Amino acid sequence: MNLQEALGFPFERDGWVGKIAIGGVLYLIPIVGWIFVIGYLVDVIRRVALDDPELMPEWDDWGGKFKQGILGVALWVIWQVILFIPAFVLAIPFALIDAEAASIVGFILGLLAGIAGYLFMPVFLGRYATTGDFSSGLQVIEILNMVKRNLGSYLVQCLLAGFFMLVALVILGAMGTLACGIGLIFTQFYWNLFQSYLLGRLYRTLAR
Repeated sequence: MNLQEALGFPFERDGWVGKIAIGGVLYLIPIVGWIFVIGYLVDVIRRVALDDPELMPEWDDWGGKFKQGILGVALWVIWQVILFIPAFVLAIPFALIDAEAASIVGFILGLLAGIAGYLFMPVFLGRYATTGDFSSGLQVIEILNMVKRNLGSYLVQCLLAGFFMLVALVILGAMGTLACGIGLIFTQFYWNLFQSYLLGRLYRTLAR
């Protein structure tokens, strides 16, 4: 995992100031702006996963980005349902016996489901981003097989990626807060670019 490239790719081409500025400003537009940002990030994941030399897309094809954002959110929601419903069902017997035990078991199962969601997110988003086919992100058996084939190296890289994301989030959050607060929208967008790079690399680990 090339951490230097993950941190530096947004600044490698002319026009990076405008691209990051647009992404940051879109955070100020609830829902609609966020969907455009997600669509942009899906494109970044695709470019990283396919080893495209130009990793920062232009802010064009707004209709396409909006569609990608909607479908990316839909995939995330569906996978949360896929993972959290079994956890909820497993907690029901405990709820019938002991409410306190049920809350503890529910918390543990919910935490495990959240971790599983993080582990599968690079795969279902990567499959959708690289193929443009929404259904490819819902092919659960194929996705499980992809993870299973490279489980050891994938888990290690997921742990590293998660650690880097957390550290970057803390540092960039502090920087954005110091910049009179308004800097948060730009550091948040930069962090999302960094995150998308790592997700694309994680998918490439499984796809090769």
